[in-house]
Amino acid sequence: MFHPIGNFIKHPVDLVYEITYNGGGRIRATESHSVFVFTEQGIVAKPSGELAIGDQLVTFVGEGAPIRQPHVFDLSQKLSEYCYEGLDAALAKRERIMQTVAVGGRFSYSGLHTALAQDINSTTAYRLFETLTAEGFLTKKNGLYQATAATLEDSMLQAERQRWQLMKNKLHIPYDTLTVTPLLMEVFGLYLAEGHSARTPAEMQSPHRNVTFTIGLNETRQLELLRRCADEVFGIHASVARRSSTYQITYSSRWVHALFAEFGCTAETKYLPGWIWSQPKEFIVAFFKGYEGDATLKRDGRRYYTTVNRTLAESLLWLARLNDLNALISSRTIQQIAGKVPPGITVTRKREFYDLQITAESVCDHDHDHWRSPMARCIPSAFVKNLLGRRSNGGIHVHHKPLINKKQVQRLADTFESIPPDLAVLLDSPIGVAQVKSIEKIEGTTMVYDVSVPGNEKFFGGNVPCLLHNTDEVYGTLQPDDPPFSETTPYAPNSPYSASKAGSDHLVRAYFHTYGLPVVTTNCSNNYGPFQHGEKFIPTVIRSCLLQKPIPVYGDGSNIRDWLYVADHCRGIDAVIRRGQLGETYNIGGCNEWANLNITRLICTLLDQRRPEHAPHQRLITFVTDRPGHDWRYAIAADKMERELGWKPQETFNSGIAKTVDWYLQRDAADSL
Repeated sequence: MFHPIGNFIKHPVDLVYEITYNGGGRIRATESHSVFVFTEQGIVAKPSGELAIGDQLVTFVGEGAPIRQPHVFDLSQKLSEYCYEGLDAALAKRERIMQTVAVGGRFSYSGLHTALAQDINSTTAYRLFETLTAEGFLTKKNGLYQATAATLEDSMLQAERQRWQLMKNKLHIPYDTLTVTPLLMEVFGLYLAEGHSARTPAEMQSPHRNVTFTIGLNETRQLELLRRCADEVFGIHASVARRSSTYQITYSSRWVHALFAEFGCTAETKYLPGWIWSQPKEFIVAFFKGYEGDATLKRDGRRYYTTVNRTLAESLLWLARLNDLNALISSRTIQQIAGKVPPGITVTRKREFYDLQITAESVCDHDHDHWRSPMARCIPSAFVKNLLGRRSNGGIHVHHKPLINKKQVQRLADTFESIPPDLAVLLDSPIGVAQVKSIEKIEGTTMVYDVSVPGNEKFFGGNVPCLLHNTDEVYGTLQPDDPPFSETTPYAPNSPYSASKAGSDHLVRAYFHTYGLPVVTTNCSNNYGPFQHGEKFIPTVIRSCLLQKPIPVYGDGSNIRDWLYVADHCRGIDAVIRRGQLGETYNIGGCNEWANLNITRLICTLLDQRRPEHAPHQRLITFVTDRPGHDWRYAIAADKMERELGWKPQETFNSGIAKTVDWYLQRDAADSL
């Protein structure tokens, strides 16, 4: 489920819709921006202005990256800015010894000390000689010191190694790198809930920066966890102080502090570091186990985590859902006494708290009596009935409620010899339902940020995942004899809109290579098919014919596009999610290049056959001024998709456009009733 957010396009509007939906979801959109909803026929795009309370939006709970590796901290890089007064002096002495040995060849201790007597006293020199020998920078044989070949060949690298060795000795660091483990992830989670890192000027000036955990006296398991991590992972002693109702556990180590500081220092400023999104699922489970802290378990089986940090709560929700842990979010306002006040005077303040709720199925999945199937694990029963034609078969029956758990639908589907492909894909996907709870119009000038997601017509957004709509053309234009665009084609967008999306592709790629953000990118041909928004080219042509209005065709109609039937695009995205490699780009092409004018004539011919009373429809064709930056030809090859993922389009353009026209005719007939 990797849909990387790219660029943001800012513009003013006079009206926005604020949509709230199940799970604590909230999103703002303009009237024409689309979200995706379930219908009896399937999933369709619906403009925000046409939404109604009770509409069933598309959300998800499911697996993240198919292949994940534990994060590895490079401690030398992590502490690259660390310095102290004696470090430079020590390095200078070591380098003086190395230069003397390298130039003079072999030296005895007495001869080497004589050469360095003005700079280094006898005790310091001997200690440095022995240290450099132990670290492999010098060799010692028969009382003679000599620089090693590696030192002479690459003095710059050795200088860096010297610096790191000094730093390791000074800070008592046992490793060059540290690989994240479930134990460490659990302690990171506990830090997020109960920890604090040094951050004030006074704290930061301390030679030993502290990481402090405050836990209840009854949290003995957490106490032992912190002691064990200090001993087994960090090789330090955990200081434990008992207060009236709490334990205060302190890790006093500069390099350990650098690791925990990646999560922020205080409750208001904590966040999730980029590397955490690509960790194995069992690591994320351990992380949430540690984050429980003093979380409470409600009667309905949900576990509640409370924070004053809204951004953190929403980030944790996404992290949970990407790892198949269903989560909800809610907020509440609490009135508190505001700090110290004079005697006899009470000063209060209202403070917002955010509750992250992990649903009961993830907390007590063994006890089905204490939880219900969440919406995010369900699909509409009307959709199932429409596809299967019945609600019972082979002794299995599904109820008449609006939503059905996908596991129950799967049991019913297993009683059939075969089931519709659309249902099979949906049951095997992480997609579920989030019901619209309220819609509010907000009038007045508002700045809107349109989100650009490279290569994806559909992507998830919002504080709780909600399927949104997008399109792009990043490669530019093709000449008549050029082969279709491939994954190695340089980006050359011809409009500001496409340019912003090309830029976001590069930004996402940089985040993958720099921070390990788990992403794959897909670029697709022009989509078409049922339920497409009415402003798009093919729906515009069909509707113009049905309404007997002029059919607007840009320029002379010679602009060429490769067309991809929407169901083929969905199959392609599913193949990339399941089998694609992280960091790769995949082009999903339709292998159907058509000029706009030829498409218009084909549609007119089909409607001449179906609506002969209005033939010929081609008389409605009207040429209009071409839009600025309009690419002359845009076509994408699907060679890599077929070669690596076994995908290729199933629909030819003729069959796909016939299905699309027939769908609009059925809709037109239904509307006329």
